[in-house]
Amino acid sequence: EELLQFIQRQASSRFENIVHDGLLHFEQHSVIAGPWQTTLALLFQRLTADRESILIPNPHHPGILAAIKSSKRSWIQYKCKQSEDWRISFEHLEAISSFNSKVILLSNPHHPTGKMYSKAELLKVLTFAQTYELTVIELCLYHPGETFISIQDVARECMPESRVVSVYSLDNSPP
Repeated sequence: EELLQFIQRQASSRFENIVHDGLLHFEQHSVIAGPWQTTLALLFQRLTADRESILIPNPHHPGILAAIKSSKRSWIQYKCKQSEDWRISFEHLEAISSFNSKVILLSNPHHPTGKMYSKAELLKVLTFAQTYELTVIELCLYHPGETFISIQDVARECMPESRVVSVYSLDNSPP
């Protein structure tokens, strides 16, 4: 409920009108929407100011850059190491943390690699985000099955004060 209030405080009347028009549906800390690129663009625009950046994974789905460009925001890529099963490089995140970032995007499961994050990895993302006062946007382009762990579940269990929004796509199917 606090995150919804946070988003609503950050949102302009245009964003609130879109929510009321039914294009977005808030369910606790999740946004169920389609097309997902439009939803991301709206969230990026509303959760960041003009000179603030968005941390995005590398590699990433091309639609992510389209959403950022549509929101007229800048981005910084954080590395996911192929040699380590696409593990997020927290060393690299630390190195770029001095930049003016307000949002970290987590593609979960990672698209295009299919990497599913462990609870420990997700907790590390939440800890990093809390340390640097970032909002986490979890992009779920597909749901691979019962082994999937949402960062929402980890946040509720371990760090309920975290600012996390999950965006679930209605227009993608499993790869």
